[in-house]
Amino acid sequence: MEDKVKVMITRDISELFTGEAFLRLGKGMEVEVPRWLAEYLVSKGYAKFVKEITLNDILKKVSSYNFLEKKNLDDYPKEIDKKLYKYVRLILKRFEETDVSEVQDKKSLIIQYMNLEKLKSQIVELANIRLLKSLRLMLGLGEVPVDLIERLAPEELSIINEIKDDITVWKENVLGVNE
Repeated sequence: MEDKVKVMITRDISELFTGEAFLRLGKGMEVEVPRWLAEYLVSKGYAKFVKEITLNDILKKVSSYNFLEKKNLDDYPKEIDKKLYKYVRLILKRFEETDVSEVQDKKSLIIQYMNLEKLKSQIVELANIRLLKSLRLMLGLGEVPVDLIERLAPEELSIINEIKDDITVWKENVLGVNE
């Protein structure tokens, strides 16, 4: 499913193709469009994000999930926002593309980069905790339980399924066991 975001149009646009339909947009309108289109419109000065996810928003979310996972004594990882890793990648990409020579407030930039490093550290820690719990469950049960699938982000489920398949092949080849 394509991620959509809300933007406010800052200049009249006579015709805009969204990939699905042609739109006629006037200055001041708020519309929901695919992220790729929103980023293009913003970069060309035709729109601005209504509420864009910020580094601080994601850092708070990741910190909160990290705290909950560490305190969670349950074998299952807690349910998280299914788009969490996507948002983290988006924030990282946005900062990679930042032209530091154009930034006026260097002190603010330094703080942002410190927060970015904290985000990187915390997302890795969160992923490690969640994957470890998921692997323990999968290995103990011999399969990926449905209630685990419901709690995992798509990226986590993908790696868990890959590991499960690799373990199955390893057992067949090395141990001669067909499960």
